[in-house]
Amino acid sequence: MSHNWLLDFETGIAHSWIPKCGTTSIRAAIGAPEIFQSNEICLRLHSKRVMWVRHPVARLVSAYNHIGFESWESFVDLVLSGEPDDEDIHWCHQAAYLTTRGGIFVPTVVHRFEDIGELWPRYSATTLPRLNAGEYREELPGHRIREILEHYHADCVLWLNGVK
Repeated sequence: MSHNWLLDFETGIAHSWIPKCGTTSIRAAIGAPEIFQSNEICLRLHSKRVMWVRHPVARLVSAYNHIGFESWESFVDLVLSGEPDDEDIHWCHQAAYLTTRGGIFVPTVVHRFEDIGELWPRYSATTLPRLNAGEYREELPGHRIREILEHYHADCVLWLNGVK
C-alpha cells in the first residue's frame, strides 16, 4: 500500500486515505484530485498528518454493505481466514496503511472517524459532505465478534486512543 494520503493544498494538511473511513467525503471537501502520496513522501514533506480511524467493527460492516457479500457469516469467515489474498483494501488493518516500510507510524494526530463532523472545522473551512455513507446494521456483528476484535486489536487500540 503505497499511496495513503490526500493533501489539502490550501492548508498543507495531509489526511489519511483509508477505504471505508470517509475518504470520498474528505477528498470532495478539500478538492483533492485522485492523487495520493506515499507514506515516505508524506513523512518528509508534511508536518501535519491526520489519521481518521474508524471502529473496526463498524468499518467491517461498512465493507460488507459496500461489497454486498452473500452473508455476514461467510464474509467474516473470509476476513478471518488469514489468507493474504483475502486482505482486501476495504478491510485490511488501518494501522498498516499508515506505517512506512521501515515501520514508522506516519500520522501526527489520530482522531476517531466517528468524530469527524465535530472535528473537521479544525482542519478545513470547507463543508464535509456525507458521501458513500451506508447503513450500519447493528444486528450483523454477532458472528465471531471476539475473533474480529482480536484480529483488529491494533486498530481497536488506535480507535480507543483517538483524540477529540
